[in-house]
Amino acid sequence: MSITHNPEISFSSTPMLHPGSRQLFRYWEALRAERPCPDRSEIDLRQLIEIMPNIVILEANSMLQTWQYRLAGTAVCDLFDGSQTGRNALDGWDRFEQGMVAKSFGIAHARKQPCLVQMRIVYESAPLVSAEL
Repeated sequence: MSITHNPEISFSSTPMLHPGSRQLFRYWEALRAERPCPDRSEIDLRQLIEIMPNIVILEANSMLQTWQYRLAGTAVCDLFDGSQTGRNALDGWDRFEQGMVAKSFGIAHARKQPCLVQMRIVYESAPLVSAEL
């Protein structure tokens, strides 16, 4: 898997491309109101049933300095050819990509704010797949 970096993109104005990403962000914003993030007890995944196949929930593992899949929807598991639960979300990425994405996740986690990572997944024998995290 490789990520193509485009220095022309302004990170503060990069639009969300996937409708599911926008739906998830609107849901998050409505719940959090004026707080940094909603309380975990407020999140009802049944409200996101349409996009659940594409949703992942990552858990920070500060001991291992990794981001593990806590939940991965069926479309995500299909994309990666199997269950992802418990696996390191950055496995298979090169060292630079791991560092950049882990840093973005770390900042979002510390600030209790969402982040958007756009990428293109390249397979040897399949078409290019655009994805957003």
